[in-house]
Amino acid sequence: MPTDQDEFRAGTRGEVVQRELLAAFPSRPPRGGRGISWVVRKEIEELPSLLAEDEKIEMASVGKIESRGVLILATDRRLVVFDRGYARRTFYEYAYADVDRVEWRKGLRTGEITIVPRSGMGVRVKNVIGNHVKPLGQWLARRVQDAAAGRRS
Repeated sequence: MPTDQDEFRAGTRGEVVQRELLAAFPSRPPRGGRGISWVVRKEIEELPSLLAEDEKIEMASVGKIESRGVLILATDRRLVVFDRGYARRTFYEYAYADVDRVEWRKGLRTGEITIVPRSGMGVRVKNVIGNHVKPLGQWLARRVQDAAAGRRS
C-alpha cells in the first residue's frame, strides 16, 4: 500500500525538486509560491541539473542582486546563490566549511543576507523576503559554525 511519502517521491526529478524547494522556505511563500515561481522561474527549471541526485534542499529564499531575481539555496552539502539571466548567468557556490561568516539584516519589509567566504568573492543578496531573513540567516550561521568546528577537529 503506497504511503504519503511514496506519493511525495513520485513524479519527475523536476517535480520532486520543486516540491522540496517550496517546503524549504522558512515560512509559507506568498500566494502559495506562485509569485516566487514567477521571479525565479528559470532558476527553478534548472535546479534538477544543478543538484546531485541525492542532494537535499534544506532552506531556501529569493532576493535580488543588482535588480536581478536570485534563488538562495542551502542544501545538505553547500550554499548556492544563483540567477540564470538572459545575457549572463550568475552562480555563487560555497561549501559551508569555506564560509567565514553569514551576516543578515532585516528591514521593514525585506532584508539582506551577506555571505563572506574565507577567500574569494562574497555575495550580498538584497530584498530577501522579510520573514525569511532571520530564520535563514541564523540557520546558515549555525551550519557554517558546525562546518568550522568539524574542520578544526
